[in-house]
Amino acid sequence: MYYFIPGIPPDSIFFYPVNLPIQLVIYFLALLMVMWSDVIIMIVIMYCDAELRTIAEFIEILDGGKDFQMQEAKYLRIIYEKHQTISEKANQLTLSFWHVYFQKLFSIMLYLCVLIFIFQSADSSIFVPLLACCLMITQIFILCFFGQIIWNSSEKMSQALYMTTWYEMSLRNQKNLLMLMTRFNLPIKVETFGFGDISYYTFVQICKASLSYATILYTVFM
Repeated sequence: MYYFIPGIPPDSIFFYPVNLPIQLVIYFLALLMVMWSDVIIMIVIMYCDAELRTIAEFIEILDGGKDFQMQEAKYLRIIYEKHQTISEKANQLTLSFWHVYFQKLFSIMLYLCVLIFIFQSADSSIFVPLLACCLMITQIFILCFFGQIIWNSSEKMSQALYMTTWYEMSLRNQKNLLMLMTRFNLPIKVETFGFGDISYYTFVQICKASLSYATILYTVFM
C-alpha cells in the first residue's frame, strides 16, 4: 500500500499531504474488494448448496410415489437440468474468483512459513504469535469449509438418486438414471490454481506444508 505519486520528491511539502490520502484510499479499496469477494463467494456457494439439497429432498419425496412412476422421464429430466444449472454457476464462480482463493491461500501459507522468523526477532510474548497463527488457520478453515459444503451437498444428491426404486422403472429410464448417476459421480466443487479442489483436504495439506516449510527454514537459517 506504500505507493508514492511519481514526480513528488520526498523533501517536498506536498509529499505527505498528497501520498497519504492516496495510500489510505488504496488500502480501503483493497480491503473492500477482499470483503465483498468473500461475501459473493459465500452467497453463491450457499445458493448452490440450498439448490442441491432441494433436489435431494425432491428425489426423496417423489421416490416410490405413483406420480413419480407415471412421469419418470419428466422428473429425471428436471433433475438433470437443475443439476446442470448449478454446475454452470459453480464453474462461473471458479472462473471469476479462483484468483481470490489462490491469493489468500498462498499469502496465508507464506505468512505461516515466515511467522516464526517475524517473532523470533520481535520482543514479544508467545501469546502474540500464537494468536496470529490461530487467526490465519481459522481463515484458511473458513475458506475450505465453504468449498466442502458444496461438495457434500453434491454427494448427498447423488446418494438420494441411488436410493430410489430404480428397479421399478422402465428399461429406458433405468438407462437414463444410470447416465445421471455417472454424471453425478463428478461432484460440484470449487477449484483454484495450485491448490486444486477446495475442501477439508486442502486445509490439511496447507497446514502440513506450512509447518514443513517453516521447519526447514528454521533449520537452515537459525
